[in-house]
Amino acid sequence: MPSGFLHGAEVQNVASASQSAATIETAVIGLVGTAPYADPDLWPLDTPVLVSGDDVPLIAGLTANAPANQGDVGTLFPAFSDILDECAPVVVAVRVEAVASSGSQTVSSYDIATIPNVVGGLSSSGDYTGVHCLLAAESAVGKRPRLLCAPGWTHQEQKNGIISVSVTNGGSGYTQGTYPLTISAASGSGAAATVTVGSDGTVSLVTVTSNGSGYETPSFSMPGSAGSGAAAAFSGIVATAQNAVMAELKSIANTLGAVAYIDGPDTNATDAIDAAAVGGARIMLVDPWIIKENNAGVNAAFPPSAKFAAKQAAVDASEGFWVSVSNKALNGVLGLSRPIDFVLGSQSCQANVLNSSNVTTIVRTPKGYTTWGNRALDGSFLCVTRTVDVINASLMSAVLQYVDAGITTNFVTEVVQYVNSYLRQLTASGAITGGKCWADTALNTAAAVKSGQVYFDFDIGPVYPCERLTFRSSINDDYITTIFSNGTSN
Repeated sequence: MPSGFLHGAEVQNVASASQSAATIETAVIGLVGTAPYADPDLWPLDTPVLVSGDDVPLIAGLTANAPANQGDVGTLFPAFSDILDECAPVVVAVRVEAVASSGSQTVSSYDIATIPNVVGGLSSSGDYTGVHCLLAAESAVGKRPRLLCAPGWTHQEQKNGIISVSVTNGGSGYTQGTYPLTISAASGSGAAATVTVGSDGTVSLVTVTSNGSGYETPSFSMPGSAGSGAAAAFSGIVATAQNAVMAELKSIANTLGAVAYIDGPDTNATDAIDAAAVGGARIMLVDPWIIKENNAGVNAAFPPSAKFAAKQAAVDASEGFWVSVSNKALNGVLGLSRPIDFVLGSQSCQANVLNSSNVTTIVRTPKGYTTWGNRALDGSFLCVTRTVDVINASLMSAVLQYVDAGITTNFVTEVVQYVNSYLRQLTASGAITGGKCWADTALNTAAAVKSGQVYFDFDIGPVYPCERLTFRSSINDDYITTIFSNGTSN
């Protein structure tokens, strides 16, 4: 009710139920990688850093301490180069510490020894590390990444690695503590494990810290540092280990309502197809790699995942979040690490063979080097998954205002109208082909309402990409008669 006395007229602003929800930010890239020559003040390790557009001083900080003509400067700087070739999006970047493999004198990009740092997890202080920092990005910098990538860290596959080691005999007489397990084999390298001895002098646990590769029949023994015990025995399992970074990105993408772009093995079509067999509704695998100049001006192969994430961000801005990344020209690509033959309409060309196995690739068209592939690793259209994600997240963000409101007829009507207004807006913009919201009377029982629960259903018609365009041609001799039908006789 109005307060105070007024003899006259007035206008008061009131909240309107006709307003519709706003679409969330869809094109924020989550990027994880290495930069061994970075300015540590600008780029602290395992910390989400917000890069807005082409923030040149901040990006330059990734190579602040690099020697002159240093070609390999880690994976973050070339990834930003790829991204800025396509657009200037908001990026949440995380720098992890690069590690050199045992026996190596230099730290190199794509060194498998760095993968544990890229995977990360929770530190002893309870902070996220590695790709898990992306889970805390929204809290730390106010942006939730929706397009994830860790260029150069998702392609390594450890064939015939040591997956696990079990204790078949705990032995006795060992000194309590944790020790490096001795691994012996005629073939294979890179595996490492620790063995734990309990207070009773027996071996209780083996933890594999690195899978290695190339093993056949490894043997295991206790190190001399574990004391004068005896009889401990072990059994190992040798198998091909899935890339740990890719496995974590699959889980993180599901939590964030994001999608992840991963790099193929960059060897041959068979290996790329094998890599895609791991599946995943939120994962797009891209193969082969692209050729461009490195930091020293020398042409080199680079992973394509950041390029695809950036291209999707550009498509979101120019066309819409519902549009597929496929059949879009790429900028700054000098070539491919191996040629991909492409004949439009051919089922046997390599590009189509890769696509048929859910491997996205890059082909050369009149537009130049062009993205080619719509599918996630489970065979679904990635753009449809993104459409559902974006609409769900947008509605969840928008309807917070209705939480804890009184459940009345007006309340139900207002929520339904609010959601339908948003769905009409999306339909008008071409994001969906239609959609509607309603309150399900079968679910909204008196018991549900008394418990504070209200159910609303909504459906949408997503926009599917025209992946296969078919024209049916035939010869019609009836057109011969038209030759003589226009003034050919006196």
